[in-house]
Amino acid sequence: DVFRCALDGIGTVYVKRHFRQRNRLFGVLRKNAAIREFDSSMRMRALGIPQAEPVLAALVCGRTGTTRFGVYIMREVEEAVGLDVLLARLVESPDESLLASIADELVRLLGVMHAGGFCHWDFKPRNLLVTRREALVITPIDSRSGRRMNLLTRRACIKRDYRFLLREPALKPFIEERMERLLNSFAHGSGGGSARA
Repeated sequence: DVFRCALDGIGTVYVKRHFRQRNRLFGVLRKNAAIREFDSSMRMRALGIPQAEPVLAALVCGRTGTTRFGVYIMREVEEAVGLDVLLARLVESPDESLLASIADELVRLLGVMHAGGFCHWDFKPRNLLVTRREALVITPIDSRSGRRMNLLTRRACIKRDYRFLLREPALKPFIEERMERLLNSFAHGSGGGSARA
């Protein structure tokens, strides 16, 4: 449930309402989705990954103090477009140079996240905002499912983050080429990044 509104002194913001879990026991045991998204945004920011500002989470509670639902608000990134929208345009008017730049930035972002032990878990084009001014910048949003990785979950998390990008026909060959380069660099003991899994 996402909509936009104007707030005095802030400007245009995305407002996202996270409804409570349908399973009440599960909802009580698990942190509210709005707070999870806020936490994930803070982790990505700490890793140097662009985040929309301001990042704010608010809760609506019942009389007993139990959480009814959360609201997640973040400022709109100026002149940004969803990667899904941009890819649809590029299917109609291909631009291999731009696709290569997008793939480079996506692989770089995932490398930073995974090296920092963080998995976005929902790294879909619609959850990525693209800004093109002085340089191409990609801002991940909707990170409420983000999680810390450990030795047991690392491989599954990395595969999951790449999986959504590999489903995009326009992006797939560019992503695969960069993944192959990373794997080759690991094989020669000189690489870094996240495609090792």
